[in-house]
Amino acid sequence: SVGMPLLEGVGRSTQIGDLGAFFLTMGLLILIGVTTLKRVWFYPPVMLLGLAALSRVVAWLVHDAALAMQLIVFELVIATLLFFVSARISKSE
Repeated sequence: SVGMPLLEGVGRSTQIGDLGAFFLTMGLLILIGVTTLKRVWFYPPVMLLGLAALSRVVAWLVHDAALAMQLIVFELVIATLLFFVSARISKSE
């Protein structure tokens, strides 16, 4: 449970399609980065996670959403971990 009930109709299609694409793409990029040991593959997941955390803060500040601090912290920790892993990989791509 992610605290989000399924929408109806086209909203459900968008919700499942967009979230599925977001997480599957991020997972595949990380997997490609791990298998190829090329740092460039880690940057998009770092950006996606960082922007997701930033968007949660904006939603809280501007749109009266609940502050999902546990999710923000998780996203920032994983983004930071991926960033430092990419920094440890040789620049030879």
